[in-house]
Amino acid sequence: MIPFTFRQLQVFVNTARFQSLSKAAEKCFITQAAASMSLIQLEQILDKPLFDRIGKRLHLNANGERLLPLAASLLSRAEVMKDDAFLEEGEVRGYLRIGASTTIANYLLPKLLASFKKEHPFVSLELIIDNSSGVTSRMQQLDIDIGFVEGDVVHHNLICNPWMEDELLIVCRIDHPISKQSHLTQEDLTKYRWLFREKGSGTRAMFYKAIQGDEHLDVEIILNSSEAMLNYLINSDCLSYLSKVIYENRASHQQLSVLSIENFQAKRHFYQLQNPGKYQSRVSQAFLDFLSRISKEGIDDCQK
Repeated sequence: MIPFTFRQLQVFVNTARFQSLSKAAEKCFITQAAASMSLIQLEQILDKPLFDRIGKRLHLNANGERLLPLAASLLSRAEVMKDDAFLEEGEVRGYLRIGASTTIANYLLPKLLASFKKEHPFVSLELIIDNSSGVTSRMQQLDIDIGFVEGDVVHHNLICNPWMEDELLIVCRIDHPISKQSHLTQEDLTKYRWLFREKGSGTRAMFYKAIQGDEHLDVEIILNSSEAMLNYLINSDCLSYLSKVIYENRASHQQLSVLSIENFQAKRHFYQLQNPGKYQSRVSQAFLDFLSRISKEGIDDCQK
C-alpha cells in the first residue's frame, strides 16, 4: 500500500515551487491549515524533514531536493493518465505547458502555437516566459512540459536539442555618430555606454562569450524586455546587442543601425529542452512532431 496521498505530494511540490505554503494551498484549492497538515503528515510518513523552517519561511532541504523530481514526475504521470486514458486513436486533447526565454517567446513561438492550435483545437496551451536560466530551472523541476532557451544548457540531466539558428547583432539608433564610422574594432566599443540584458539571459551570456567578458564596458541600464530595449535604444546614445530574430521581426532596420565590428561574430542555436523524468503525454508528442515537421518546411510556411 502506498503510504502517502497524491494530495500530500501536490502540497509538497507546490510549496517547493512557490516557496510559500499559502500559495501551495491556493493552487491545491484547500485551506492553508489543511496544506500545513498534509505537509506535516508527509514528513511523518517519510520520517524525514523536507524543509528547513526559518521563522514562517520554508526552504527546501537536501531531503526535499531529492524527493521533488520524483514527486513531480509521479504527479505528471497521473495528470497524463487523466488526459490520455480514454482518448480515441489519433485524438489529441489535454494541456501543454511550454516555457521559453524572452526572444523565442515573443518572436518565434506565437506563430507556431497559433498554427498548432488550428491543427489541434481541443488542446489548451500555456506559455511561460522567463530568461534562459529560469526556463532551465523550471524544466528541472518538471514545472513545464517543453522548454526553449537561447543559451547553452549545462544541466546534464536535461535533453538539449539544437532547434534554430540565430545571430547576435551590435546595434545603435540609426542617427548615432558611431553608425557613420567604418572599420570599427572591439576597442571602439569601450568608448560608449551600453544597454544590457539581465544576468541569466542567454543573449547576455552569448555576448559575454563573443567579446571575452563584458566587465570593461560602461553599462548605463539593464532591461529584461526586448521591447523595452528597442524603445530605449532609439531614444538614447547607448549601444546594445540584439538577436537577429528580433531585428528582422520588427521594423527595427528603419530605426536602428547594425554595426560591423572587426573580429566580432556571434552565431548560436536556440535549444529545445526536455526532461527525461517528465512523462511525454500525447499532447507533448504531438507538439514535438509538429516542431519536427516545421523545421523541415520552414517556420514562415507554418500557417500557409
